[in-house]
Amino acid sequence: MIKLVICDMDGTLLNDDKKLPVQFDSVVSQLKDVGIKFGIGSGRQFQSLSSLFEKHAKDFVFISDNGTFVYDGHTLVASNTMSESDTKVVIERLSPYDVPLIMSGQEGAHQLYFEDSKINEELAHYYSKKIEHDSYDEVNDLIGKVAVLDFSESLPIADLFDDMNDVTIVRSGPIWWDVMSTTVNKGESLKQYMAYHDIKPSEVIVFGDYMNDYEMLSVVDYSFAMENAVTEIKEIANFMAPSNNDEGVMKVLNDLLDGTFEDKWKL
Repeated sequence: MIKLVICDMDGTLLNDDKKLPVQFDSVVSQLKDVGIKFGIGSGRQFQSLSSLFEKHAKDFVFISDNGTFVYDGHTLVASNTMSESDTKVVIERLSPYDVPLIMSGQEGAHQLYFEDSKINEELAHYYSKKIEHDSYDEVNDLIGKVAVLDFSESLPIADLFDDMNDVTIVRSGPIWWDVMSTTVNKGESLKQYMAYHDIKPSEVIVFGDYMNDYEMLSVVDYSFAMENAVTEIKEIANFMAPSNNDEGVMKVLNDLLDGTFEDKWKL
């Protein structure tokens, strides 16, 4: 019996126009009626997610910032943040490259002032609560990750931190890198939540499409790669859902609600 569904956002639940499926409200309401918890596992900040899902937020699980903060409804139940010293080193090493940096913290997304409309438009998709500073030294918050916006797609980021054992680099989108603690990912946070609620891997469905979903897909039996997923995700997932532009998540969940899930998606 499925007890929990966790879904990535961009490239998975949302279509390429960043729109939710037409059936979304109806499907998640039906899941709730039959006792199945729905959640989001995303690189986005909690404030952005809870705002987008305001109608359902009190009932959802949110694994935000790629696993840094976990919320049950509006209640923070777990946090895995970077050390202050590691955060400082990361900022110092990235600063010479003049790329937009976001320090994603519990209180919001900390950034410098950006004049470029292209940058601000991209940030608006992922961060609803932004806090501007004259210097990153002004930031006083628990920092989960440093997000790097790399429009050039040529930043030698892997070489910048290869001597730092406590941080890891995750590609969370075509032009996004996340620098975070090595102990943090969506999968570890999902495992913590499952253990606390005594939920087995065979009772969870996870949907994902990109490398920051890798660990999350690896810890459950019903792991679905989207048809549009990168090759590495398709290789480790047990199942494939139709593409994000074809409302693939909704098609699988409708089968679950119709009682045909076991026939169509049987292990």
